[in-house]
Amino acid sequence: MYIAMSSIYLVVTLALTVWVAHMLERNGRVLLVDVFRDNAELANAVKRLLLFGFYLINVGYMTWTVSMTPYRENARAEVERVTDKVGGALVVLGITYFVVLSAFQRLRKQTQERPGQARAAQGAGGWSPESAPLGKVLE
Repeated sequence: MYIAMSSIYLVVTLALTVWVAHMLERNGRVLLVDVFRDNAELANAVKRLLLFGFYLINVGYMTWTVSMTPYRENARAEVERVTDKVGGALVVLGITYFVVLSAFQRLRKQTQERPGQARAAQGAGGWSPESAPLGKVLE
């Protein structure tokens, strides 16, 4: 029973993680293309990095919590344990979702505050390391 319920927990939470990541990927790309002034290559690179971090945090949390509660004898207790864990995983998914959205918004706000720098960096050849404001990146 324990193995079956743990497997159900992993399948449900991993499916939810993939679904939420897909929503972030699809909708976040539009925002990032706007942030990086139509530089789709840079927007896609940033999107992939953020999604990778999203997956690491959520999948890591979910696999870590699989065995945190000991086995219980009856089926009702096992179902309660799994639903508690799925609820916790949904809370973590929601928190990381909004953290990534706030990172998107923060990037957007920073480029809107410095429109001359962002457009100058675009130039004819696109983004270049020489045009990056290194002091702002390190802050």
